[in-house]
Amino acid sequence: MSVQGTDKGKNRAQAESVATTSDISTLKRHKSNGDFSSRVMDFVQERQAVDAIAASVGRQKLNADSVGRGNANEFEKGSLVLLATQNLLTHATSAFGTSKLAPRFIGPHTVLERHGNAYTLDLPSNMRFHPAFFVGYS
Repeated sequence: MSVQGTDKGKNRAQAESVATTSDISTLKRHKSNGDFSSRVMDFVQERQAVDAIAASVGRQKLNADSVGRGNANEFEKGSLVLLATQNLLTHATSAFGTSKLAPRFIGPHTVLERHGNAYTLDLPSNMRFHPAFFVGYS
């Protein structure tokens, strides 16, 4: 038999410690389950991103192979070609000083040599350009 009020403190402290440890273990379990599910979701999202990048790279390769460098025009030595003025300075293409009235192509010029995808052209000396031009992308 216990005296009233003497064991209450011990029982309450024991009950609180048991409740606290059970609450902590329950919280840890719920938190760990939450961490696991969030890690799974993170892994799935990362895997989907990697797969999407791989699919995109595959599509880009197919596109580059169909319209890339392998489809460049080839010219024989001695053939006549037109030179696009799109990336040339206006002093070589137009006497007007404006690109609005300049021709889109100048020439014809004779192909003197081929160096891979570059060609040496017979240009007039007043153009003041290096005679080798890369032929590739359209």
